[in-house]
Amino acid sequence: MSNRVSMATIKRRTTGHWFDPGTMRFFSSRVGQTGWEGPGGTYFVSSEQFDSTSPRLYTVRRQKSGGDIDTVGEFQGYTSRAAADARARHLADHGGADRRKRSTTGRVHVRAHTRRVG
Repeated sequence: MSNRVSMATIKRRTTGHWFDPGTMRFFSSRVGQTGWEGPGGTYFVSSEQFDSTSPRLYTVRRQKSGGDIDTVGEFQGYTSRAAADARARHLADHGGADRRKRSTTGRVHVRAHTRRVG
């Protein structure tokens, strides 16, 4: 089971400039107040907006054990924060072994996997 973790805790454990105010402003990035931490790792959601006429879209992020931040799945792959938060929580619960790909429409595409028996 995952637990909520404060964004302040995630920021404190982050290396580099990901959460610097200038970086966040340059990319028009926002983050929520909390993320999710569990057996699968630490995940949170960011949102970015290309310009004032573009929609704000959401991205699931993972904080690696060394403090670096990775994008999980497709950049701006979610049209709602709720869908991105649900995915982040699922990944914290179950890990990053993800066989699903989410489009910007929020639909899930299942990748086909075949197994040779021989």
